[in-house]
Amino acid sequence: MDTRLATSKLRMQQWQAIIQARIESGMTVSSWCDANGINIKSYYYWLHKIKAAMLEEDSVSPVRAFAELPAAQESHVHDNERIFRPELTLSVADITISIDSNTPCDLLSRVLEVIRHA
Repeated sequence: MDTRLATSKLRMQQWQAIIQARIESGMTVSSWCDANGINIKSYYYWLHKIKAAMLEEDSVSPVRAFAELPAAQESHVHDNERIFRPELTLSVADITISIDSNTPCDLLSRVLEVIRHA
């Protein structure tokens, strides 16, 4: 393997880990970069490169992605309290998502990330 290509792949992996850490932190990009000594312009540069690489990879070999969703926890409530009333419904192509104020933000974030790459 070419040394430049190997270095580029290594950097890409390092930045993927950095970007994933920022996402999992729940902090804004600006706050997280300040707290971790990361140049915000470098962050966005690598975010753009990673997205472009993922789009290129998807166009070469499209793969369906699956998100692991937590199992619903049983609760002891009356049947009439279990009625789901969506407060927001998102539709993109053939995908529809309905959420309410009880939808966990991390779950919604993971689902939207999968849809974005679908």
